[in-house]
Amino acid sequence: MHGGLLLLTLYFEKHLLLAFLFVFISVVIEGEIILLILGVLLHLHVVPFFVLVAFLIPALVAKTTFWYLLGKNIKKRFPDSKFLHFIETTIEKLFPTFVEKPFFPIFISKFAYGLNHATLAFAGYKHISIRLYALVETISSFVWVVLLVGTGYVLSFAALTITTDIRKVSIIILLGIVAFLIFQRVLSFLFTLFETY
Repeated sequence: MHGGLLLLTLYFEKHLLLAFLFVFISVVIEGEIILLILGVLLHLHVVPFFVLVAFLIPALVAKTTFWYLLGKNIKKRFPDSKFLHFIETTIEKLFPTFVEKPFFPIFISKFAYGLNHATLAFAGYKHISIRLYALVETISSFVWVVLLVGTGYVLSFAALTITTDIRKVSIIILLGIVAFLIFQRVLSFLFTLFETY
């Protein structure tokens, strides 16, 4: 193992609680970048698989619960807000059958960068069945985690196949993550563009 990776592994093991807190907050707030990085760290054997799972499950549950409850509480506190009415109209244009058939909009929003939090909060705002919401979020979160952690894992594998110089590997992985995020944003833009027509 490269000296830098050994140091990173030892640091991770020594500061497990701090690492958990960082992963937890990152997944609740953003998610994509930390999952890609966790995939890289999984490939490099810095993060064991079961530790990764133990970190992600509570973070994903907290993310799902937080955004749903936020939407539910916003509906109670600001029922006549013009701003919320504007957001509601916008989401209903994007997903006209959201209230009747929320499965697809909630599922697909997980993969559309910048749309997921609003959709999760909107599900709470519209009082979508918590059972259906939890089912969709469980399925979409599983696919989302496998896709992003897997992408990070493959990026790390590809970078190490090209070179073993840790600086070059870091640059290749960083460029791969940036390329993936750009690709995801382009797909999100195209999705919203075609969904409105």
